Amino acid sequence: MVGSDRGEESSTGGTEAGQSAGGEGTGTEPGTSAGAGDAGGDAPAVGTDAGTDTEPNGPTEREPRYKEGDETKTIDSTECVNARDYWDQEGENEGTVTMPDFYDKHFASVKECIQAAGWRYTDDEKVNEVLKGEGMVVNQSPKRYEPFNPETDEITLHISTGYEG
Repeated sequence: MVGSDRGEESSTGGTEAGQSAGGEGTGTEPGTSAGAGDAGGDAPAVGTDAGTDTEPNGPTEREPRYKEGDETKTIDSTECVNARDYWDQEGENEGTVTMPDFYDKHFASVKECIQAAGWRYTDDEKVNEVLKGEGMVVNQSPKRYEPFNPETDEITLHISTGYEG
């Protein structure tokens, strides 16, 4: 039927029964805002928690890391009492012994070793470090295996606080 009385036109652009004039949709097609979709308002976006603040109020400080020392890592007192003579006994090294290695040993056993040999030591120096743990020797002076004169030299121990620096 080419020309009926019902107001139908051909498929080239007029109105047919069930179509709205002007080419507007019903509002339920994808990409339109009309219809039963989101009513707007204060609804949270996808992936956020409505009950929390996602932005911190300024920089936050975390608690510093801490590690306890290992009291089972000890040095025997004989390492100091029976310390070997330093290999070069000539000149300024005459009468010296080889300094034992106190690194990564618990300070209590190191002090016992030093006292058993009758050696002198200065006050300990505390060092913030978290790898070895609290109470562990992390440095020493004189250095390990270096000459040490028990008559004139003093030992300085650097002991970990167990806290990161």
